[in-house]
Amino acid sequence: MLKLILFDMDGLMLDTEQLYFHAFSQACTRHGLTGQREVYLRTIGVDDETELQIYQESFPQLDGRVFYSEIQAYCQEQIRIGHVAVKPGLFALFDAIDEYPGIRKAVVTSNRREMATALLTQTGVWERLDGGVYREMVSHSKPAPDAYELGCRLFSVPPREALVLEDSEPGLYAAQAAGIPVIVVPDLLEPSEQALSGCMARCSCLKEVIPYLHRLI
Repeated sequence: MLKLILFDMDGLMLDTEQLYFHAFSQACTRHGLTGQREVYLRTIGVDDETELQIYQESFPQLDGRVFYSEIQAYCQEQIRIGHVAVKPGLFALFDAIDEYPGIRKAVVTSNRREMATALLTQTGVWERLDGGVYREMVSHSKPAPDAYELGCRLFSVPPREALVLEDSEPGLYAAQAAGIPVIVVPDLLEPSEQALSGCMARCSCLKEVIPYLHRLI
């Protein structure tokens, strides 16, 4: 019986990947870099430390920390003025879940708590959730299973009675390693066939997840 649904945040609940990519593209332009979309795609679903490492490896001619700070500053300003949207179908999915008493909802994100709760509160998502797992709460972020395993422990729910909703390949591998069924709703980057092979389903939008609730109850 389904008792817990664990939601990724960036690219799954919130349409932040487009924002982050715009910030990345602006930083590239300032530093005379072109055609770097593949570098950005490598950062999807990873934590801040890994993102910084990718920049340092990809742009050895630059100060990776400065480059990273420019991206963060732009994103934080856009977040402050409210330029973050909820992904289509999220609240309809929440409403469908709430029709089943006893199913709790939580965010599991590679973002730190301060940033994540600010985004979720601003967009009206936080009040619909029962809790969350953030980067500073685990030793290893996605694709390690730590965050999803902790999510289950916090709610005292065995993995087989939980469900993960993810958009990124690192998140899929994290859920699979934790032994939790996972449905993928891809955002900017389609996961590999290997990652998809371990998923319960692939949906093109969050509303398409709703019929699966009936099968898992």
